[in-house]
Amino acid sequence: MSGKTPEWIRAELIKCGYSQAAWARAKGLHPRAVQRCIKHYAPARGISPKRRESRAIMALLSESLGIDLLGGDQ
Repeated sequence: MSGKTPEWIRAELIKCGYSQAAWARAKGLHPRAVQRCIKHYAPARGISPKRRESRAIMALLSESLGIDLLGGDQ
């Protein structure tokens, strides 16, 4: 199990100067969609996103945080 929990991802966004909602708006995304993706697809959960929007959100988060949140199967 990875240590990258939803709370860890939110904390990393805060370190970058964003709240979860502010980051979503800055990227042109709906804040609730980002919240849902972080909750369901954080690496600690062991579930990989399958749909295009969810994969795109997790890829943008990976890029913004400088870490791979998709498990290398981008």
